Amino acid sequence: MWLFYNMPQLSVYIRLLFPFAGVVLALLIVFYWCDFGKRLVIYIRESVTEFKKVVWPPRKDATKMTIFVIIFVAVLSLFIYAVDSLISWLFFDLLLKRG
Repeated sequence: MWLFYNMPQLSVYIRLLFPFAGVVLALLIVFYWCDFGKRLVIYIRESVTEFKKVVWPPRKDATKMTIFVIIFVAVLSLFIYAVDSLISWLFFDLLLKRG
């Protein structure tokens, strides 16, 4: 931060690089000197390796599955709305007679 305020002759964009570089340097120190950082880097590397092993479905199959899920969610939401309306009608109109 000292460089940001004590170098007014430089452009604001260049002065913003100093605090940004300090934060990046601090994160690198934390990640490579602490156990948490080392474990996180190993986890990310292993995740990328596993991600590369995934066999993605063809576009046609993925589109069909997406449309199926959207239709299923729409039908299920209509069913839940209908059951909720029926229970509400039974409870409030018939049992409690609140009309």
